[in-house]
Amino acid sequence: LPRQLTDGLVYNEQFAFNDYGLTVDMGLASLAMGDKPTAKLIRGALRSKVASYTTGADFGSDDVYAGPTAKLAAFVTATGANPKKFGPAAAPVNLIAQLARRTADAAPITGRLEDKSAYGDYANTIGQAFAASALTAAGHREAKASVNFLLKQQCDRGYFRLNFTVDKTANQRCVTGEAASAPDTDTTALVVLNLADSERPKVRKAVKRATRWLVKHQAANGSLGGGVSTEAANSNSTGLAGWALGTVGKCTEARSAARWLKRRQWEVGPTAMVT
Repeated sequence: LPRQLTDGLVYNEQFAFNDYGLTVDMGLASLAMGDKPTAKLIRGALRSKVASYTTGADFGSDDVYAGPTAKLAAFVTATGANPKKFGPAAAPVNLIAQLARRTADAAPITGRLEDKSAYGDYANTIGQAFAASALTAAGHREAKASVNFLLKQQCDRGYFRLNFTVDKTANQRCVTGEAASAPDTDTTALVVLNLADSERPKVRKAVKRATRWLVKHQAANGSLGGGVSTEAANSNSTGLAGWALGTVGKCTEARSAARWLKRRQWEVGPTAMVT
């Protein structure tokens, strides 16, 4: 993984841009593996990219993107840095304050993430999970509402849906059976990872239900499929689910996922590019 970095960032050669979201993913993976030097390298590279990743500054707009803000704030917090003062030395950004401003205060969407953008609101449950983690770690007053809204995205069967209810005046809870509330393994795993350390009884119960759903939907060979567009067994969904299962102590299931993944790992040389 570290060999895929260019000056601390993941560069997408196909479309010629720095992929900041994937860079944060690599940083989180590095932390999970105990590779703090790589995580710090990534954190350092992202300092000058806060506006580019979380706002529309590069396009001359005042857009602010809730999901990227939440994800970056959670990553910075996980590395031990201060998310309230992160960015270029001359103009550090308070990511927690920026995130709180993108968290709704009025019913029925209290606690819900919202993009500020002329192109629409694309905030979803994955971003909400990172927001819940970052705001809780910061002890922010919006943390409880953020977590509570996240829990509304859990369906009766235990999984978490990916997308919020489009109509912001309607019921915001998952409705099992509706197309917008389809099962999503990746989302469920990421919610478990972000809520695993919570001591709130309501949250712990939600994590247990999500964990049971992941276990139930793991194939005998250890693999898991993803959401609507990625239902077949795949490495991304299996990797995330395996990570989540291991985090909450489901070691047998996590080991089974890891073994399935290992059989799909491509051994490459030191100069080969992984695609």
